[in-house]
Amino acid sequence: MSEPQYSATFVLVREYPVDMVNRFRLPSLVRRPPLRLGPDPVVHGRVKELAVLREVMEQTGMALVSGPPGIGKTTLATRLAHEVADRFLDGVLSADLAKTGMDNALARFVRALSRPSLDNEAEPPSHLDEVLDDRRVLFVLYNVREDDDLTVFQREGTAVIATSHERLGGVFLGPMSVEDSLTLLRAHLGSRIDEEPAQARAFVEACGRHPLALIVAARFARMRTTATLATLVGEIPAERGKVHRAFDWVYQQLTPADARVFRLLGDGFEHDFSIDALNALAGGDVRPSRNRLLSLHLLENAPDDRIAMHGLLREYARTLEPREPEALGRLLDHYEAVADTETSNAIAAVFVADDRRRLALASRLVDEMSVEVQTAAVEAARSLGDRPAEALALAHLGHAYFERGLFDEAEGCHVDALEIRREPRALTGLGNLYLASGSVREATALFEEVLAARVSDGDEARACLSLGRATGEMRWYERARDICARIGDAKRLGRAWNGMGNLHQQAGRYAEAISCYTSALESFVDGLWLLNTGQAHEASGSSPFSWYDRAAEHAVRVQDKELLADAARLLHSSGFVSEAERRMRQAEKLYLTAEDESP
Repeated sequence: MSEPQYSATFVLVREYPVDMVNRFRLPSLVRRPPLRLGPDPVVHGRVKELAVLREVMEQTGMALVSGPPGIGKTTLATRLAHEVADRFLDGVLSADLAKTGMDNALARFVRALSRPSLDNEAEPPSHLDEVLDDRRVLFVLYNVREDDDLTVFQREGTAVIATSHERLGGVFLGPMSVEDSLTLLRAHLGSRIDEEPAQARAFVEACGRHPLALIVAARFARMRTTATLATLVGEIPAERGKVHRAFDWVYQQLTPADARVFRLLGDGFEHDFSIDALNALAGGDVRPSRNRLLSLHLLENAPDDRIAMHGLLREYARTLEPREPEALGRLLDHYEAVADTETSNAIAAVFVADDRRRLALASRLVDEMSVEVQTAAVEAARSLGDRPAEALALAHLGHAYFERGLFDEAEGCHVDALEIRREPRALTGLGNLYLASGSVREATALFEEVLAARVSDGDEARACLSLGRATGEMRWYERARDICARIGDAKRLGRAWNGMGNLHQQAGRYAEAISCYTSALESFVDGLWLLNTGQAHEASGSSPFSWYDRAAEHAVRVQDKELLADAARLLHSSGFVSEAERRMRQAEKLYLTAEDESP
């Protein structure tokens, strides 16, 4: 079998017969500057630090604020960004580098500053320099590390506000001054601090003049309405200057049940989480404890009735005894069970799991096509000495590389997997590579080898779908359809019906194509299948509007800017110009986001 040859300029195309021949440009698209900042925070105190940051930014174009966790860096940086945002007419973009990394942040900034391509032949920009030109843009970067290169943002018209846990120069935030601490305490306790000024000072000193520690302690003090500040200060351990000591005071007031839940939260790793996850961590229903911890500011409300916890509080909770080693296992098992709906937390779970659970989680996340997740799975399998699991993980990694267009890496993974065993998913992956390079005969041979072996129903269905694409024969899609219907694989069942619809449409059998596309959408809603249905209706002489419009609505809901632009082009080519313009402007808004939220 000859080796597949890949063109250096080869670009994966959509699998489905969406007609992209008709191109158009919308008249007078007005660019709206992207603004990606959280709410404008209230800053209590820190007047001098804010003034210094403002002056440094005006002089150098870069304001850097550093300090330990919970000291107020993010609040100060965001306040400054809101203050100066109006000066940057082309937008304000932000990124948390602890979550995204600098490379991903740069790529997202490029996408945010690029207009949506109205011509699919246009080459998208890949470097920040290509989209900045003479624009005035403010970049706000949280959690910068020493090895992050900020010079890429230093040019005429741009400015940077950055925070870091490391001492990288700029303004270092330590504990607040006594007066600033009293200002913050007054915002929470009101006139009580004026009634006992000396004890108020002792209170802020006992909290180490640390903003987060002060807020947590003040929240608890607000619940002790009849206690004097002198009484409260006396309950705070005397050892000062350590932030955890302020948390100790609040922790010691918790009931045993609430204290246990708080300790267990130290084992968590999520940015935000559901009550179901918290119940799994605790091994039972802990909603009452959740509510009390929220009232004490030890937890925070997150969107969609979820929960968040400050990293500094997690760090503190992790130091408390007794620990329950089995708690993390319960949480990881929960995310394995709900990986389909809690994808981001399931991905995060992969990197804190033991090797066995890491493999199990990665197997549930195959459809996410994450190179990082499947790389971790390969490492886990090797650590366990599990060669069959290593072959399967390598195959999954190869599919993830293929999805990213990294064909050489994909081929290497599949070849490595096949050196261990004739892993069906590696055979399918290598077949897909042959198919992408135009080597249909070699691809077909690999897919048929999968079917000739005794493989699982899922692998058989995948091979049949691939054979359908390779040969254009209806029987393979029909076989995949029957298997997927039997095993309850709704997504691949939809792909089988869609493939059958494509073949009918290509043959001019539009009624049959519409019937197949309808069945596909009954199994699983995919925006491209909605477009295919619209094309079949249009080809048969009926209006495609409702289908293209449904595809556009679906794209808005799932934040898929490319699908939305496709729907807009098809609406335009079908004569629905005003709706096409509206949808393309919606697509432009998605292109103006700092986060790439397309699937």
